[in-house]
Amino acid sequence: NINLADITYDALLAYDFGIWKGEQYIGTKIPTLEEFLSLCRKLNLCVYIDLKAQFTFSEMEKVVGLVDKYRMSKAVTYIGSAASLAHVSRLNPDARLGMVTSNIAEYALRSFINLCKTPTNKLFIDHSLTTLTTDKIDLIESHGVGIEVYSPNTETDILALDERICGITSDMLVAKDIILNANLGQENTGIL
Repeated sequence: NINLADITYDALLAYDFGIWKGEQYIGTKIPTLEEFLSLCRKLNLCVYIDLKAQFTFSEMEKVVGLVDKYRMSKAVTYIGSAASLAHVSRLNPDARLGMVTSNIAEYALRSFINLCKTPTNKLFIDHSLTTLTTDKIDLIESHGVGIEVYSPNTETDILALDERICGITSDMLVAKDIILNANLGQENTGIL
């Protein structure tokens, strides 16, 4: 086990990034963000970029600059803390921003909105499924902010989600396939 923050990218290239996925991926190297964005642009994919707490403002500026370079601004969603997202909203007032939390409170929600809302962007709360309650969904919705959840990793979890949830981050499942297979259809959920 290694901490990625403790090694250089050149040192990281010595590792096999694909072997855990299957034999057909043996030898795959971890891409740079620039390589990743280039591929996503070619494949017309939407991307979530998680701005970890240890990112400096300078590093966030580089990330937003790369997103702009590859003309991916409309296809990228940034998630992270309110402070990091506030910096992104100043760099790109149209950015889609999601504050990651496991326990939203009214003051934190208001602070996020006050720090990050622009006339042209979209905000959402990316809340832990394990601590999300109906009261928290009501609170978030009452402020006109979208709601996404992270880590519903079973089909049962996904199918039990409140209909007001508009996005899912899962470590293991493709939520869209589960929902379609359950015949819920696009009209019943904002997930698709």
